[in-house]
Amino acid sequence: MRQIALLLAFCIGPNLAIGGKFSATVEGPGVYFLTFEQCAEQFNGEKLGKITIAQRDIACPVWLDDQNADNQFGEGDRLLFLSPTKQDRSVGFETPYPPVIINNDPDLPTELETVATLSPSDAKGNTSAAPPFELLHHIEEDNIRTSIRGSDFNSADRFFWQRFTSLDEAPLEVNLLDDVPNLILDNENSPRVLLSLVGITTLPGDSEKVAEHALTFTPTGFETIARQWSGTEEHIIEITDLSHEELGQPVTMKLAERYDDDGNFIADIALLNWIEIRAPIAEIPEEFSDQAQISTSEGTTSNQYSLSTKCPNLALYQSTGEAWALSEPGTYHVAANSEATASFLVLTGTEKPVTRVSRFRTPDLSFISRGDVDYLALAPEKFAEGITPLLSAHEEQGIRTHLLSIEDCYDAFGNGFPSPRAIHEAIRQWFGDRKSTDKPAYVLLAGDASSDPPGQNRNLIPTWTFTIRESLCASDNPYACVEGDDYIPDLAIGRLPVASTEELDRVVAKTVDMLAADKVKPKSEMHGLWIADHNKANWQRALQASKRLRDFNIDGEVIYAQDDETHADRIVRIKKALYEAPDFTVYFGHGARHNWQTGGHDYAEQSSLFTTDQLQEWPEGEDTNPIRTIISITCDSAPYDHPTDDSLGERFVTMAHGGAVTFIGASWRIDFNGSLPFRFASAIEQSRTVGEAFLTTKSKIEHRPYLESFNLLGDPAVPLKRESLSPDSSEN
Repeated sequence: MRQIALLLAFCIGPNLAIGGKFSATVEGPGVYFLTFEQCAEQFNGEKLGKITIAQRDIACPVWLDDQNADNQFGEGDRLLFLSPTKQDRSVGFETPYPPVIINNDPDLPTELETVATLSPSDAKGNTSAAPPFELLHHIEEDNIRTSIRGSDFNSADRFFWQRFTSLDEAPLEVNLLDDVPNLILDNENSPRVLLSLVGITTLPGDSEKVAEHALTFTPTGFETIARQWSGTEEHIIEITDLSHEELGQPVTMKLAERYDDDGNFIADIALLNWIEIRAPIAEIPEEFSDQAQISTSEGTTSNQYSLSTKCPNLALYQSTGEAWALSEPGTYHVAANSEATASFLVLTGTEKPVTRVSRFRTPDLSFISRGDVDYLALAPEKFAEGITPLLSAHEEQGIRTHLLSIEDCYDAFGNGFPSPRAIHEAIRQWFGDRKSTDKPAYVLLAGDASSDPPGQNRNLIPTWTFTIRESLCASDNPYACVEGDDYIPDLAIGRLPVASTEELDRVVAKTVDMLAADKVKPKSEMHGLWIADHNKANWQRALQASKRLRDFNIDGEVIYAQDDETHADRIVRIKKALYEAPDFTVYFGHGARHNWQTGGHDYAEQSSLFTTDQLQEWPEGEDTNPIRTIISITCDSAPYDHPTDDSLGERFVTMAHGGAVTFIGASWRIDFNGSLPFRFASAIEQSRTVGEAFLTTKSKIEHRPYLESFNLLGDPAVPLKRESLSPDSSEN
């Protein structure tokens, strides 16, 4: 018999939630389900928010059986979870939006027999049929797009993915010719179809003789074509001898249902990357004949061609897959592949390409081999123009910068797959080849993240996740760990949590202004602010930390929630101190995603000391300045991976007037540890920038949850004091 604890929290307001828990006993390992109605009954029907299911403080893998298809846990829905055979088999986490599950052991369990309803008041429930095996698979790779081909020409050379499992109820159906309009087939040549797939699962050790992945490809009305492969690298399947009739039919693709020699089911999961059709094209489609003409170049061999265009932004595709971007009108000379004839297709910027084509340009990675870059910025291409003023400002101060688009990063280091691993590999190679090792290294991630895999509108630069307190917190710390196998960062990293060009422009303008020489004070003029809640232990910590600063000739003020004042008076004092924009602010106390508050789980009326709403009251005007950096020693004040909402830390950084230029805070609940602000205060003396001080601080902290959960929102190269800007400064 195993005891399962169920922790549930449900929303009672826009910013507040209360928690509760109950436990029930399950009999043996297996998959169990908990209905929404069972949960709601425990809490009088209130709307459920975040749910964690754990066994002996180890979270269980959870899958949302969303009967209503509304991406919410509601009436009629179930939560399926695994009670593992081994205590350390896997850990998991379930959110109200589509599930995120992390399995520490990628070898999937293959023997699941028990499925039972679980009632909080029952010791055990009734056995029923086995659930879809899909709920147990390792979906760390699921941070993907789910369409085969985009309709926008400008993004058509991106990689798009579709996930398969061997228990999908319906196979994937694709009409190939719908995705390749204007394809003219040569009757003398058979078309070829190429499929790029990446396997996710690996077989247990006793099944080595069986291929790990098996795909069936079936044109409607024709025989099934089967292919098998093993491994987790990209694998390209080529299907030849297809007739034009077969190519014109809808095609279904499915991972085959298979069993090994012992009768065990083989759990097969793979990602479909791209579909490519290669077929000779006899002539230019008629609709493009007035825009471009192809002819054999005079005086050259038979495979040299000239293309004359009358309009810009054309793309030329050769039947063998080569492609050229023709950005301006004029005449272009093209050397065809030796195996090809004059088989080309010209498309305008409003049409789809005939085949999958690699990016027109090869990513420029020369900055790695040069080794002369101190500051590496990664940003989506749409942010390139907006981030340039910030990079230029750093260049003027002697920091050598380079912008690597996230799309180029994926192409060069991730095979086109949007993955944190690709970003880490780019940073690792750059950092390892730097020649100026005496200078600090900075990485800026310019883009928001999202923990909702299907929703890519905010997941511009993905983050990592770290298990803490039976849940997952967002962490950029792994990006900075590029030497050795430890979790201590080796470089200063920060993130601009922006989801739009408008937000980027606001943050860049505020940061560039803070870089100006007249905004950077000498150390003797710096002013710190320490805020504590009503807990007397936090008052003492704030007083001790401010004294540490005075030892370095830096002035500091302490504000705390006094018992003899009204709550309204507390808020007024705190707001006034913040609006005066001290150089840095440290908060000790309780808090949540949207507020600093007077105590843990204290939801009395007006118990918040400072909220995101009060940021909107920040005075505007020429004398309005932002705080250089804020350190928030509280729970959950700076997560940056919510699919739709911004945290307190994000709001501080992205607001147009006032707020903060940088914000250091935790992305999930933490155990209190007062060493971080003390160490940061000491690091100010020897550090030139906020990021360098934060790096020095982290290098002296061994508590891994702190290292992973605390992140820097903002530019890591924002200077702390005036001598940061000039090594020859008299102040220095």
